[in-house]
Formats: sequence, structure tokens, C-alpha cells
Amino acid sequence: MDSLPPIPTPASQRFREFRIRVMPIIFFLAIVAATTLLWKQVAIPPMMAVGFVETNVASVASPVPGIVAKLSVKRFQQVKAGEQICQLVLEDPKILQAQLAIVRAEMENIRIGMYPLIARTRAELDYYNLRLQLMKERADQATQLIQLVQAENDFKSADSLFKDKVIPENKYQQVVTQRDTLRTSVTERSNLLQNLEKDLKGFVIPEHAEGPNPIQAALAVEEAKLKEIEAAQGPRPLYSPIDGMVTFVNRQSGESVTAGTPVVTISAMQAEQIIAFVRQPLVFQPKQGMTVHVRSRTPRRETGEAKVIQVGAQMEPYDTAMLPVPGTRTTEWGLPVQISMPMGLNIFPGELVDIIFEKSRSSR
Repeated sequence: MDSLPPIPTPASQRFREFRIRVMPIIFFLAIVAATTLLWKQVAIPPMMAVGFVETNVASVASPVPGIVAKLSVKRFQQVKAGEQICQLVLEDPKILQAQLAIVRAEMENIRIGMYPLIARTRAELDYYNLRLQLMKERADQATQLIQLVQAENDFKSADSLFKDKVIPENKYQQVVTQRDTLRTSVTERSNLLQNLEKDLKGFVIPEHAEGPNPIQAALAVEEAKLKEIEAAQGPRPLYSPIDGMVTFVNRQSGESVTAGTPVVTISAMQAEQIIAFVRQPLVFQPKQGMTVHVRSRTPRRETGEAKVIQVGAQMEPYDTAMLPVPGTRTTEWGLPVQISMPMGLNIFPGELVDIIFEKSRSSR
């Protein structure tokens, strides 16, 4: 009896057998391979530190109390080292006028106190009178300079209002006349001050052996006060100490500041180093010159090679927000390590990175 030919197995049956017996094995191996790859790329290696790209930040602060004027920068604006950030008005004009009034009163008091000493020497009295006249003219000049600044501001406002036909022409002419009069007076008094200073330099008084003259000492004090007021008259510029970008504007124009108050905060565009922290317990000892791999936390996980520049001398606290998986505590203690910037790795100042130490040089 002839044997019958084998019954052919349908393709659907073969695929069913393949799906039941072979595909689970293939999926299992694929999952193992993917898990291994992700573990190498994402999981935290045992010899790893967390760090941040150190930001070079400079604050443009006021050295003395004053009022911010002419703020010439805004946030996210790039500036150069030495570029003017703003001007600082040291004193309010009304306060300066009050101080000048006090100085003038004290000088008048000195003038009155000089009368009993007329018998000593007329030349010495003439010298003091000349100095007092010079100081009085300087005080008046400082007062008129302040008034001229205010008159210039009034003229600008009146000119705008006159063009808009808000104020009449006679009112506008009064403002113009007042400004021109102050300008002429300031110019003429400047010439007078030059002549008085020339006369004072050529004045010779005899020296007395009885000791320092109290009137001369009092005049020196008042002259120092006058110089201080004159120095406070003009605005003091503040400059940027570094190249960078304005990251924060702490004070606006017109705001008062105290000594040491930051007006603008500037951050450098380029970072110079990375500060990393090795978590406790230390499973290895970082060494100076050790090769490390700096890995960004972007989706592509770019990595660059760098060197350990210096290792800290003690444990320091750092924020647990630096960790890839934040812990329950807000701070931890770790060993700080200074690391050079990796070549070819595009990372920003302040960015968090992971530091991987090479196994060949990580023995403790």
C-alpha cells in the first residue's frame, strides 16, 4: 500500500506556532537589550557626581547713598566691561541748597568773629576776607548752578507746553528770561572766581609764632564742607565690571538707594568651570588631574571630556534639586570638586550636569 503524501501545514498555522513559540523569546531579548542600553545611558553609575556650570555674576552697586538717574540698560541687554550702566545723583537739590545755606551762615559767623582781631594785622584780615569772599562766591555759584539745572528743566517743559499752546507766550518768555539770566550770572561769576583765586594765590601774610590760627582752622573746615557739596552736585556714573548680559534690574530711574545697594546684576555669557559634588558615602577619592566625562541632562545626553582642577578640603552642603531624582531632604553634604569646561559641549552657565569619573583612575 502506497504511503500518502504529508498533509501541508497552512501558513496561518505556521505563523501561529511562530507567534506562540518564537516571538516571546525575540521580544524578551529585545527588552533585555533596550534595558541594558538605557541603563548605560541614563542610570546613575556608581562613580558619579552632580554639578552645575558656575555662573560669573557681578552686581553694579551704589558706593554711596543717592538717587538712580539715566538708567541706560534693560534686562537681557548685553554690555561690555567699562560700559556706563547708570548715573547716581548723590543728593537732592533741595538738600544741597539747605547745606549751602548752613555753610553761608557759618561763614558769616566767622566773619563777625574776626572783627576783634583787626588790630593784629590788616594784611591777615584782608587775606581772610578774600578767602571768605571767594568761598561766598563759590557757594553762590553752586546755588545758581542748581537753580540753572532746575531752570533748564522748566524751560524744556514750558517749551513743550508752548508748542502745544497750553501756556501763553508771556509765561513762556518769563521762563526763557529766567534761564538766560541764570546762564549769564553763572558765566560772570565763573570769571570772578578765577580772578579771586588768582589774587588769593598771590596774597602773602606774615607767619605768627603763637601757634595755629583758630579762624584759619574754621575756614578750612567750612571749605572742606563746601568741596563736599560741590562734589555731590554732579552725577556719579556707574560702570559694568565685566562683559555679560543684564539678568536683573534691581532699581529703576528715580529710586533712592543706600550704600552697597545693587542697581543692576550682570552675568557672564561664558562659564569658566564646573563645580561638582561627590555624594556620601565616598566610594572613591577624586584626584587632581583625573579625567572625567561631563554629561548634560538634555534628551540626547551629550557628553564631553574634562579634567579635575582641584578637590575641596571639606564637605559642603548642596541642594538636592541638583540630583536627577530629587530626595526627601532639601540639602545634602558632599565633597566639592572643581572641573574644567569640556571642549565641544554646549552647556549654559547655571546648567545642571552629571559627572562620570573614569574607573581606571578612581581607586581610593
